Amino acid sequence: MSQIVRPVVLDRFRHVGSWALLGVVVLSACGGGDGAGSVTSYTVAGTLSGLAAGQAVALQLNAGTPLTLATNGGFVFPAALPAGSSYAVTIKTPPTGQACSVAQGRGVVTGNVTNVAVTCGAAPASGVPALVGDWVILQCTALNATSSARTLIRVAQTGETTFNWGNGLLQYASADCTGPGTVMPVVAVGSVQVNDVKTALGIAAHWGKATLVTGTSSYGVWAKRSATELCLVGDESPTLFASADAVLRAIEVAPQGMCYARLQ
Repeated sequence: MSQIVRPVVLDRFRHVGSWALLGVVVLSACGGGDGAGSVTSYTVAGTLSGLAAGQAVALQLNAGTPLTLATNGGFVFPAALPAGSSYAVTIKTPPTGQACSVAQGRGVVTGNVTNVAVTCGAAPASGVPALVGDWVILQCTALNATSSARTLIRVAQTGETTFNWGNGLLQYASADCTGPGTVMPVVAVGSVQVNDVKTALGIAAHWGKATLVTGTSSYGVWAKRSATELCLVGDESPTLFASADAVLRAIEVAPQGMCYARLQ
């Protein structure tokens, strides 16, 4: 199994902190294990769902030849793998206008693998313009018995792949962040150069290098889970995350305090 990296929460870019399967019956291939020195091999199979009509998706098993699928349903990779070897199913080429994710796509071959699930659908909008605006953290912090606040970040585009951001507070006259909030002054924090953008089902991830107003720099992933939710994940160089799916998995197991809602 691949190692799950425990994510760290990005707070001003400082480290703080996968269907019902249609059965595909396939026989063991390439050998069988009866002869001396023979190696039993097995196939990797699964189900594709959510692919839009007229579209196609290319899947890849390890570094093998991509398998292109144009219809939903069961699939089998033609190349069998020796028993005991590792397998990894990835999206080589997504369908136009859609993003896809893979569940149960990694492991060690001990028999025919039949439970790989590839799901396609819409991905959140990506790119710097999709990040622009005011976002407030989902977690509420009580300041005293009569007031509370949520951290606010403001993203302002400065170029095709660059933006500035600042931090402030959305303050409430209640102890539980209810009622109308008041936006307090926003202080400049730094600028970000977006180096890579990847999408998958339910996420649009933006990898970037941040330069703080203090002159220091750090790395992070600005990940949208929907049009109204943005999550900030601390990173390193080279990145800790191999794909948008990996970023999404990190967010799903992380503690609260790394995701923000768009302020209307």
